[in-house]
Amino acid sequence: MRGGPRRHRRPRRRRSDLQHPHHRSALRTGRRAAAGHRRCPVAAPPPRRAHPRPHPGGGRMNPQHPSDLVTAGLAVLAAVLTTVWAGAQLSALLTSAQPLPVGVADVAAAAARLPGAVGDPAAAWPPHVRVLLGPAVLYWTCTLLAAAAMATAAATLLRLGLPQVGVGPRTRLGVDTRARLASPAELAPLIVRRPTPGRLTLGTVHGRLVATEDRHHSPARGRRARRRQGDRTSVIVIGPTRCGKTANTVTGILEWDGPAILSSVKTDLLAATIDRRRELGEVRVFDPTAATGHPSAHWSPLRAAHTAVGAQKAARALVDAGPKTGAENLAFFQAMAQQLLWPVLYTAALGRATMHDVVNWLLVADRPTDTSPGEIAPLLDYHTVDPDPNVRADARLARAAIEAIWQLDERTRGGTYATAHTLLLPWQDPTVLNHAQQQDITLEWLLEGSNTLYLCGPTHEQRRLASVFGGLLGDLFQQAYEHASRTNRPLPSTLVVLDEAGNTPAAWLPHVASTCAGIGLLLVTIWQSKAQIDHAYRTLADSVVTNHGTKIIFAGVSDRSTLDYAAALIGDEELQQRSVTADAHPLNGHGPRSISHTATTAKLLPADLLRRIAPGQGLLIHGTLPPAHLHARPYYQVRRPAYPHASNMGMSRGRSG
Repeated sequence: MRGGPRRHRRPRRRRSDLQHPHHRSALRTGRRAAAGHRRCPVAAPPPRRAHPRPHPGGGRMNPQHPSDLVTAGLAVLAAVLTTVWAGAQLSALLTSAQPLPVGVADVAAAAARLPGAVGDPAAAWPPHVRVLLGPAVLYWTCTLLAAAAMATAAATLLRLGLPQVGVGPRTRLGVDTRARLASPAELAPLIVRRPTPGRLTLGTVHGRLVATEDRHHSPARGRRARRRQGDRTSVIVIGPTRCGKTANTVTGILEWDGPAILSSVKTDLLAATIDRRRELGEVRVFDPTAATGHPSAHWSPLRAAHTAVGAQKAARALVDAGPKTGAENLAFFQAMAQQLLWPVLYTAALGRATMHDVVNWLLVADRPTDTSPGEIAPLLDYHTVDPDPNVRADARLARAAIEAIWQLDERTRGGTYATAHTLLLPWQDPTVLNHAQQQDITLEWLLEGSNTLYLCGPTHEQRRLASVFGGLLGDLFQQAYEHASRTNRPLPSTLVVLDEAGNTPAAWLPHVASTCAGIGLLLVTIWQSKAQIDHAYRTLADSVVTNHGTKIIFAGVSDRSTLDYAAALIGDEELQQRSVTADAHPLNGHGPRSISHTATTAKLLPADLLRRIAPGQGLLIHGTLPPAHLHARPYYQVRRPAYPHASNMGMSRGRSG
């Protein structure tokens, strides 16, 4: 140690202290005061900005004011002490039938000692009251009941104490106006415990299996469920390619135990379901291009053309399956082609001719000329004097209808024949023509049991074969309506699935979608987007979607038409936005503050959210129920025991989009 008096050194300031604006200001002030200058006031920092804080939602939260923390701490302490006191009082009343004579200090001391006296809670209390508390099991049971009551009361107070901003709960037309996702209770009409006859499984919501409705075979239980229950309705599924919409539908097909008509451009659907469907009944595959490798069944437009009415319906089915846009005056020439086709079909059916003859008659524009009577006219003339009055009347009607076409000017007659050629173009293919020589596809066969008809064709052939597939489906629908009208009762529950329906749009779809459920048909159409429906049906597009009472929109949709339509059906929700404005105190930085609450609205499900939800999930909109978050059940992820009688199923493991 060095000698001499020790020098007093000024303590050294940390650099961080000197850098703080308050410290620098105080240092300057001190120096000026030491030099004899007048003390300068310390400049207060600027007030803090107001930070809007939406509630609920994201956003950065402001720091809590110290007074809020103190208040919250006191509230928690009071709740704990009240719970301890109430539990002990209840235990004492049940044990000794008298209240516990303790004060606040005793309760606080007991609360502090209870964590160390779990096995003997009475030891935490003063000695003179321990005998009143009873056994430990009773004590803790009473304390848990008191805690539950306290939590319920606190939640109620918090809910009632929140600022009421904006529009409160409203009821209009008996419905809560607030947009929200459906709860399990609200989905009661759709929830099933297991696959149910007559109801197509759609997926899961809140972990529960949901299916289409069927009021007759599966009435709802409970007053609330009965009040919101609908009935069987068509189903529309919208989703981009490879989103899992077909794989989810395959699961429903595997769990369906009634008759089924399954139309798909993908062999995945047939491969995944044909073994299961063979267990239930007979299976026939209509594959006019031999694309699947399965023996094909046969169908011809001449099936019902033995009467004038039947021929007119057959011609109408072909026209409805034809193109909707293209040539100028298309609607006019399609109407004229229908008037030409039905007498030709009637003549062929009456004269035991085939579709080969029908195609030839149209190709050569068969009609009487100066050099030849043709083939159609003599056949009709022969039957105009038939002994059967019905045949005689139909033949005369057909002769008059086709005579009107023959009398048209050459240009109009040529356009009419050209349009008819377009509709019958597929039957100029020898392979397709060979599958029209017989007739073994009828509704009567389908309903004999749980039989199945597959309609299959490659994707690139769908446009060319549109009149074949559309004509066959139109014929089956026509038979279904006639059956229901004749028997005055609906058909057995029959599933009709049109996968990739946009590839073969038919004019009968708006009408069939709105009425087929009433005759026992459950129609499911699968599309890639609503824009596809808009293009196919134009002004009737909204009618097509509306008449499907159950709508499923899968993840990944990105076309604006689908997103806007879904957002319009779902609606907006009201949010509460909280704004906090605080002024900084010159010394501690915490000054007075003000809080304001305002109401704002936002889309319940923004458009980008529908695109970004996880693959295999989607939005379910059914009837009058709130929308629901649907989880798909791809057939390759569902356990086999979920399918009745599925012990011998050989399902393909490939994915279907």
